Amino acid sequence: MEGLEDGWFLIHKDKQVTFRNLKPGNYTFNLKSRLHNTDWSGHVTSMNIKIDPPWWLSFWAKIVLLIMVFLMIIIVIRVYKYKLKIENSLELAKMSNKREHELNEEKIKFFTNITHELRTPMTLILGPLEDLISDPSITRDQSKKLASIHRVANRLLYLINQILEFRKSTNKNRKLRVLKDDFVKYINDTGRKYSEFNQSKKVEFKISVPDAKIEMFYDPEVVTIILDNLLSNALKYTREGVVKLKLKNYIEKNIDYTEVIVSDTGYGISENDLPHIFDRYYQAKNTSYPVSGTGIGLALVKNMAELHNAEITVESQPNKGTTFRVKFLTNNSYPEEIHIHPGEAETDNNETENNSKKVVLVVDDNQEIIDYVKDCLMATYKVITAENGQVGYERACEQIPDLVISDIMMPVMDGVKMCKALKEDVRTSHIPIVLLTAKDTLQDKSEGYDAGADSYLTKPFSGNLLKSRVKNILEARKKLSASYSSKFKDKQELFNESISQLDKEFLEKLDNVIEKYIENESLNISQIASELNMSHSTLYRKIKALTDLTANEYIRKVRIRVAEQLLITNQYNISEIMYKIGINSSSYFRKCFKDEYGMNPSEYLHKLKGE
Repeated sequence: MEGLEDGWFLIHKDKQVTFRNLKPGNYTFNLKSRLHNTDWSGHVTSMNIKIDPPWWLSFWAKIVLLIMVFLMIIIVIRVYKYKLKIENSLELAKMSNKREHELNEEKIKFFTNITHELRTPMTLILGPLEDLISDPSITRDQSKKLASIHRVANRLLYLINQILEFRKSTNKNRKLRVLKDDFVKYINDTGRKYSEFNQSKKVEFKISVPDAKIEMFYDPEVVTIILDNLLSNALKYTREGVVKLKLKNYIEKNIDYTEVIVSDTGYGISENDLPHIFDRYYQAKNTSYPVSGTGIGLALVKNMAELHNAEITVESQPNKGTTFRVKFLTNNSYPEEIHIHPGEAETDNNETENNSKKVVLVVDDNQEIIDYVKDCLMATYKVITAENGQVGYERACEQIPDLVISDIMMPVMDGVKMCKALKEDVRTSHIPIVLLTAKDTLQDKSEGYDAGADSYLTKPFSGNLLKSRVKNILEARKKLSASYSSKFKDKQELFNESISQLDKEFLEKLDNVIEKYIENESLNISQIASELNMSHSTLYRKIKALTDLTANEYIRKVRIRVAEQLLITNQYNISEIMYKIGINSSSYFRKCFKDEYGMNPSEYLHKLKGE
C-alpha cells in the first residue's frame, strides 16, 4: 500500500489483507501473484484509493476556523484596549476627584483660617457697638444707625460661625448632643424669632404646629442651624407672598415621623439647578434676580440633617416657590450619641463657646510690660490684665483664667503674696502661675516656688520664649487633666496625681455632692455650684481645668462609677441601679456604661461572676 507501507504483505489461505485507521489522503494498492513453486511475476495490478477527511478537517473548515481565530484575536485586543481605556478613565476620575477633594479641603482650611482671624476683630466691633447702643446719651437717629450696623455685624458673625460649623461637619468632628424635650415648643419658639425678624410688610410669616406635645430626642444646636439656613433663605428670596414654617407628625409604614416643612412663594429653583443645590459652593445660575452667598448654607443643612439621621427633600417651581422637608424619626433614641438633660444644652454650649480660647491673666504695674505681653499672646489666647497683685487676685477669682503671668515687685500686693493667696483659694488653686522677675537669685526663686509658682521667667525675656513657656505649661496641665479623665474609674489612683491637696479636697466635695443628689435626674451644675458656694462659671472652669471634662460629662461619669459600685455589691438588678443613679433611659445607660467600661452592664455583671 503506497502511502502507508513500502513493504509487501504475503497473503495466505484467507486471501485477505486489512488496513485500519487510514489517515485522509491518496493511496495506491498494488497486487502481484505467482503460481505455487514459481517465481514472482513482474506484472503488478494497481488501484488508487482516496480517503476524504471529515468535514471539520476540510479545506473550507480550516479557512473558517482561521478566520474565527483571527476575529477572536481582534476582539481580545479590542477588549483589552477598552479595559485599559476604562481603567485609565477611572484612574483619571479618581485623581480628578482627589484633586477636587484636596482643593475643597484647601478652600475650607482657608475659610476656617480667615474665619478664626475674623472672630477677634468681630468681637472688638460688637463689644463697643453694644456699649454705644446702650448709651442713653446718643440720639434716636444715631441709635437707628447703630442698630443697623449691629444687625450687619451680627449677620457677619453668623456667617463666620457657619463656616466653622461647616468645617466641623465635613471633618466628621461634629457629635450630636441630644436631649428629650418638647419639639413642638422648640420649633414654635424658633419660628417666632423669625416672625419678629421679618420686617417686610409684603411678606407674611406663618407658623403651623400641632397643639399636642411631641416628646422626642433632638440636638437643639443642629436643628437651629438647619432652621436658620432654611428660614433665612426663604425670607431672603421672597419679595412678597408667604413664608411658612410647619411641623407635623404622622405614621408611614408603621414608622412614626416628625416632619419640619419650610415653604415660601419666592423665586423658586429651576429644574436644572434643583439636583445640585446641596452641593458645596454651588449657586443657582438664575440671572433674573441677584444672588449672594457662600454656597455652603444648604450643603451645611444637608450635612446636619444626615448627622441627625434625618432625610431632607426639596420641591420647587420657578416663580412659584420652594418647599424643604426635613423628616425626623420620632422614636429615635440615638443610643450612640451624647445625651443631655433639658436645661443642660444651653449651659454647656455657652460655656464651650465662651471658653474656646484659653484665658491668660497678666498682672504688672508697668503698662508697657502689660502691652508687650498682651501683644505676644493675644493672637492665641484671650488676655485680661490687672495693675497690681490685689486687683490680680480679685480678677482671677472672678474670671478663673487658665494661667496667670505676674510680676513680683508690685504695689498693694506683690506677686509672691498674690501667688500664695491664689493657691490657698479653692476657686483658683488649680491655676498655673508664671512669675516675672528681674531677680535671679536662688533665694528669690525658692520663695516663689514655696508660694506655689509653677515657673519663673527672668527679665528681660523674648516674646517667643514667653509663648513657648505658656504653651508648654498649658499643654502639661491638659495632659494631667486628660490623665485624670482616663483614670476616672479608679478614685484612689486619681488622687495620686500631682494636684494640690486643696484640689483633691475640692474633688472629694464635688463627688460627695453629686452622690448625695445622684437619684435626681435633673441634677445640673447650677445646683452643685449652689451646694459648693461657688458661681456657675467658676465651678465649670474649675472642673474643666482639673479633669478636662465638662461639668455634665463629670456628673455622668460619677453616675456610672456609682452604678459600677452598686453592680459589684450584687444587691440590685440593672433596672434598679439605673434609677438609683438618676438615669431613666436604658439605652442611654447602656451606652454611658459601655463608653466607661468597654462593655454593657449585663456583660460586666457576667464578668464579675466569672461566667
